[in-house]
Amino acid sequence: MTEESATALLRESLLEIQRLRAALAAAEARASEAIAVVGMACRVPGGVVDPEGYWALLDAGRDVIGPAPRRWGPLSESLAGRGVGALAEVDGFDAEHFGITPKEAVVMDPQQRLALELTWEALERAGIAPTSLERSATGVYLGAGNSSYLGTEDIRASADGQALVGASPSVIAGRVAYLLGLQGPAITLDTACSSSLVAVHLACKALREHECELALAGGVQVMGDAAALAAFERLRVSAADGRCKPFAAAADGAGWSEGAGVLVLRRQTDAQRDGDRVLALIRGTAVNHDGRSGGLTVPSGPAQKQVLRQAHRVGHTAPADVDYLECHGTGTRLGDPIEVQALAAVYGSQRPSTQPLLLGALKTNIGHLESAAGLAGVAKLLAAFLHRQLPPSIHTRPANPLLDWEQLPVSVVETLTPWGPRPERPRRAGVSAFGLSGTNAHAILEEAPPPSATPLPRRQPTPALPFILSARNDAALSELAQRLRQQLLHSPPASLADLADALLHSREQFPRRLCLVADSVDALTHTLANTNDASVSAFTNPRVAVMFTGQGAQRVAMGRELAVANPAFARALDDIAAHFAPLLEHPLRDVIFAEPGSSLIDQTAYTQPALFAIELALYGALQSIGLQPDFLLGHSIGELVAAHVAGVFSLSDACKLVAARGRLMQELPAGGTMLSVQAGEADTLAALAEHPLLDIAALNGPLSTVVSGPADAIAALQRQLESSGLKTRRLVVSHAFHSRLMEPMLEPFRAVLESLDFSPPKIPIVSNVTGRLAEPDAITSVDYWLEHVRRPVRFLDDVRTLEELGVQVLLELGPHTVLAPMASACLRQDTCAIVGSLHRDIPEPTAFARCLGTLHCLGVPLDWHAFLAPFEPRPLPLPSYPFQRQRYWLDIDASPLQQSVPAADQQLLSTIEDGDPDRLISLLGLDDQLADSVRLALPALSTWRRQQRKLGTIDSWANVLRWRPMSLAQPSAPISSSLLL
Repeated sequence: MTEESATALLRESLLEIQRLRAALAAAEARASEAIAVVGMACRVPGGVVDPEGYWALLDAGRDVIGPAPRRWGPLSESLAGRGVGALAEVDGFDAEHFGITPKEAVVMDPQQRLALELTWEALERAGIAPTSLERSATGVYLGAGNSSYLGTEDIRASADGQALVGASPSVIAGRVAYLLGLQGPAITLDTACSSSLVAVHLACKALREHECELALAGGVQVMGDAAALAAFERLRVSAADGRCKPFAAAADGAGWSEGAGVLVLRRQTDAQRDGDRVLALIRGTAVNHDGRSGGLTVPSGPAQKQVLRQAHRVGHTAPADVDYLECHGTGTRLGDPIEVQALAAVYGSQRPSTQPLLLGALKTNIGHLESAAGLAGVAKLLAAFLHRQLPPSIHTRPANPLLDWEQLPVSVVETLTPWGPRPERPRRAGVSAFGLSGTNAHAILEEAPPPSATPLPRRQPTPALPFILSARNDAALSELAQRLRQQLLHSPPASLADLADALLHSREQFPRRLCLVADSVDALTHTLANTNDASVSAFTNPRVAVMFTGQGAQRVAMGRELAVANPAFARALDDIAAHFAPLLEHPLRDVIFAEPGSSLIDQTAYTQPALFAIELALYGALQSIGLQPDFLLGHSIGELVAAHVAGVFSLSDACKLVAARGRLMQELPAGGTMLSVQAGEADTLAALAEHPLLDIAALNGPLSTVVSGPADAIAALQRQLESSGLKTRRLVVSHAFHSRLMEPMLEPFRAVLESLDFSPPKIPIVSNVTGRLAEPDAITSVDYWLEHVRRPVRFLDDVRTLEELGVQVLLELGPHTVLAPMASACLRQDTCAIVGSLHRDIPEPTAFARCLGTLHCLGVPLDWHAFLAPFEPRPLPLPSYPFQRQRYWLDIDASPLQQSVPAADQQLLSTIEDGDPDRLISLLGLDDQLADSVRLALPALSTWRRQQRKLGTIDSWANVLRWRPMSLAQPSAPISSSLLL
């Protein structure tokens, strides 16, 4: 090998080493990347339905353990006095919202229902519209146990397939993924008390390994009946009063509760890139098992130490840098000392004696949530990070004498304690969950990174904006409006644009919609208090037609307010005015934005260019945010706007044509006028038989016709019609448009037309001349536009043509709403919504915002990101969706089986079902020998009785009498008189 080749080989080797080191560093970074919590929803006992209520409970140091829920029915004497942490309204569910039939809902495990609700709420709180994740690589990891809602496998086997699926815990994560269309991993797991924290661990790993791009992690626990309580009673692990008392001498077992929670997780880099609101970071997690310890259900101190250390290795954190530890803390005599000693061993070393590890246990407040316990601990830490306080644990005194508290480097938080800052590091905390199965989990959490020190740019003031609320039905919509109103009263947003953007992009857009327009928080709050009967139903992919207003809608300063508020409109108007500059004596902007009293705007030579400019600029503003009409219609001069929009004329040619049209009409002799008649075309033509100098100029409705011609002839017609009882109205115009008095301008107008280039329309236009869809060859001809000047505007026929074409939304673009009421009178059926843009009596930004919001409410797609971008909206939390729950619960007391049993026997059957041997022995009056036999047989008898009662309920669903009227067809032949019965 030569020296040169050896040098080259060495260089290549060094480069490869550098590449491998970089790859290894990247892999290590991925393996330990922090996971951001960007959303959270929860339910805990005490009527708590959201994180805010959860913190209020913890902050106050409340004890929410109470009587068993009535839905469990009668309890045995041994259980009747025991406290329970029950969820409120767990028997209710909004089946319609999730597209689930009532029959399926009633046999769904309430844990599935809770998982659906909390997933929806957590995503909303993360600023994510739930169905926007359809077909995404989103993972679902949920811990859940058996709720015993439908009893044993025998009952489920006897029921239909829906009951089988509904009762299976394995379906919970799959149900969430199915209904939202998620295509990442979907895993339901059961490791008993550590289930939800194990779910968080698996979700974090999946995110780091890119198995999913977003993860939903949590747990649910509902007790369908008292069976679990009875089982724990037999295991002798239950507290006598149903309360967990960790760290205390009075600890005598766990108190059992229901609860649920779901987190929305993303990789920290992704969350920060997308501007997500980060609640906290998960730095490290770990899971292990006790192995062969003192017993399957006996905690293992060495295994707990191992899982704590492993979580720190994953997160590259030091135990001494953790301020607080949320303990598993069930309150058992055996488990608590083992846990505290393990914590002290891992977290106590290298910790200053003045900074002991602070301990707490939420189970003292809400009981043991079993499968959801670990998630509840995480939720507590998220709230503590937010409020920078550590809530108290209760029932902790006197302290457990089995622990030498004076020598341990730990301290239990027993009062609301400020969580002071650490200048050298962020606040950190750990949370543990140890399963009855021996599966242990631990997680290290860190407060969210502080906001960027770079000052945010000052944002421009917002004009009036549309605020869109939507729901499945009006009841939910009304409740949502009131929730939003309360939020605005207590926590107004920094910018209205933040609120408008959040309502559109972080919430699902349901079919039932409501548009509110406001330019201040106070105005919006007032409007939200009165939203009755203002909602509309969105069409699905509606066909949209745009109507451009004709002459007569002009006004001084039209568009001036909107030009200030809407940059897209202002840019479009400036461009159009620049094209008119060489064609008009006065600058068009000066004419349009003149002070009140200016008369130029009412001179036809300027009226027509001004209307063209305003209407085309309105269209440009809408086109910039995605409006794509299916059809176009213009009234007189408005059809020239439609022709340019459709591509028949270029902007230069269109401006040349409009300027010439207005100028040539202005140059015609005065003396003509127009009359609006409350009559149809046929009656008007009959009246014109005596007035040969008059022409029909426009057919604006079934009983709205405009006549045009010399002023004296118009006066004579008006006297004739009014004497016969018809209403008329003289129009304020400079000339008799669309009449024979226009003919002198046609030849010079032809010359202008012949100098233009025509192209076939790209969007279909409904013709004023024919009242039907314009033929491409016709509308691109000179003769068509000459006829357009001379012939009547067949607006009535135009609108009905659009109706026949299936148009569902008619949008009028112009300085005032003129065509909308006319079009409404033309429609034969109430199947088309009509929307205006500007109105002379409403501030233009308000009117335009209402136009956009109404279009959205009707289902017309618009690019709201583009519309709101100039206002730089920032994320904003919103109230969650108000589910409209109905009761779906197997009402055992209403079972036909039970109702058919005599009262005397019912007492016996109820006692058997309760599983109380002493009460049954007393009821039957048995001696000691028979009593022992009853004690042995009672568990099987109790299970059988519960199965039979639930089967009776399920069977009753299949036997419902429904009477339906039937019509009998007339027999084609006489019925035979011979009948066989």
